[in-house]
Amino acid sequence: MMVSKRKAKRSRNGQGLVEYALIVSLVAVVAALALGAIGWATQQGFGVITGALGGKKVVQGSPNFLYFDTNPFSIPRCGYNHLSNQTGIQVEFYFYNNGLGTDSLTVRTEEGFLTDIQIGTGGGANYYAVVHPYADGRHPELCPHSVVIQSSKESGDLLAVSPVAQLDW
Repeated sequence: MMVSKRKAKRSRNGQGLVEYALIVSLVAVVAALALGAIGWATQQGFGVITGALGGKKVVQGSPNFLYFDTNPFSIPRCGYNHLSNQTGIQVEFYFYNNGLGTDSLTVRTEEGFLTDIQIGTGGGANYYAVVHPYADGRHPELCPHSVVIQSSKESGDLLAVSPVAQLDW
């Protein structure tokens, strides 16, 4: 009778160690996921600041690429559009990610996310544009100062940053 009580006590002690190991591994997994999400958001935040200070970053020359159109008439810009009588932003860029499409992209300014990515015209293959109206009429105070385009990890974790020119068109 005494021997069976000792065995039961030992097995309960071992069970506590297994439970502790499971809890520690669960906390490690949750921490890794949280740090990944925070890292992605931090990268976007620093991108917005870099663009607002006039810095640029693009990815060219790899199998996947993400870069802004360098044509002076196609640089990222915000201002009054005479044809639509609206103030808005227009961002034109080239993007390729092994055929995953633009669903893997986020486009952000310091004002928030822009979700209306369209296939661009006149730029050839892999050419896209974001045209986002802010308000009817002329309202330059609504224009952001920088734009960040970021792809998901599945499509290469690419990042492009640019200041936004304040131009009417």
